[in-house]
Amino acid sequence: MINNPITVTIVGLGNIGSGFDHNNAQKNLTHASAVMNHAKFKLIGGVDINHSNRINFEKKYKVPSFTNLNDLTKIEMPDMVVIAVPTIKHIDIIRESLEYSEVKIILCEKPVTLNLELLTDILESNTILKDKILVNYNLRTNESIRDIRRKILNNDFGDFLGGVGKYSGGYFNNGSHMLDLIEFLLNDKMTFAARINLKNSKDDFFTTLGLTIKNEIFYFISINNKNTFFFEICLLFENSQIRINQGGLKIFIDPINEDLDFPMFKSIDYQESSSNISQGNSFINVYDDIFNYMRVRETNLPSINESAQLIYRMKSFIENGLAQC
Repeated sequence: MINNPITVTIVGLGNIGSGFDHNNAQKNLTHASAVMNHAKFKLIGGVDINHSNRINFEKKYKVPSFTNLNDLTKIEMPDMVVIAVPTIKHIDIIRESLEYSEVKIILCEKPVTLNLELLTDILESNTILKDKILVNYNLRTNESIRDIRRKILNNDFGDFLGGVGKYSGGYFNNGSHMLDLIEFLLNDKMTFAARINLKNSKDDFFTTLGLTIKNEIFYFISINNKNTFFFEICLLFENSQIRINQGGLKIFIDPINEDLDFPMFKSIDYQESSSNISQGNSFINVYDDIFNYMRVRETNLPSINESAQLIYRMKSFIENGLAQC
């Protein structure tokens, strides 16, 4: 199969499935454009209950679309299913995709689910299939992020001293993306320290927390704003400060040097130029990673088990925060 293009079906043709880059598919900001522009993959169709989404998809990518996965598989069985429907429907599509033994791999958008009981039932009844499902925390696949991780683990920046992150878009949606990235970079798991603020919305939580990682505090700050996207991280080490800005598009490494005016102190030398992540926010990196996984079973993307454990910890942070009230 690796000698031939890996055939892909996308279930969910909204923003992340195919909508974000309708005006410029070369940016590869969606699964559809990344698959279409990757030599190792072949887009064979899409699935969506929304007629307008299907029309736009077919017009742009010149492949058929269907209202359900079963109708598509009657025409051609994919090697890979990408799940880009709303989170509440992830489990249903995972279950359906697992019914087709010909499907070799499933890529699910984050967060994998908020219904951990249903997910546990699936994994316990299909234990051999758990390695089939990866979750798209895509920043893990960017070379600049992986390079920073290697340097952190090599102690190039010295001991970790703490950090802060600002996020919008919901606690489990974008918040899980941020927490996953920090745990990936520091190779450690967050634990609860203190609840600072908690707001419940129709679809998600907006919560500000004090969390502990590497025995230091990370302040996790919610920005409840529908019109502006926030995803900014600052990690402080003995010898450097690392800033991840613009949703992961730019990385700044600010050295910490002796202060010339106050020799008994050190100060942060803020850098104006950044190390841009390769190919920006492109999903091409994700599909490079998946192709490697299908060859040698090595990936930077988290498994479904790892992603479920992250959601479990995030739910426990909320419960601990409520207990403090």
